[in-house]
Amino acid sequence: MASTEFESPVVAKVRGYLGKSLRVTLVDDRVVTGQFICLDSFGNLLLKEASASTLSSGVDKSPEVSAATQRMGLVTVAPKHVVKAELLP
Repeated sequence: MASTEFESPVVAKVRGYLGKSLRVTLVDDRVVTGQFICLDSFGNLLLKEASASTLSSGVDKSPEVSAATQRMGLVTVAPKHVVKAELLP
């Protein structure tokens, strides 16, 4: 669907994120990373080629992503489970 002149600024901004890599931190200290392909009307994120890992506290108590990752493929993340979502470079 092509953008139109009637598209809200929020929709236009989210549309710009499509296809980009996204890291989502969940309430249970898991981190899901994948390619952002959809945000539905309920606020669910859809990520493809996703993988998950857990957060652990480092020596200085700052959160670090563990080295062990689990490949998950296509993932839906409900907004009630999201603590933070960030674009990756």
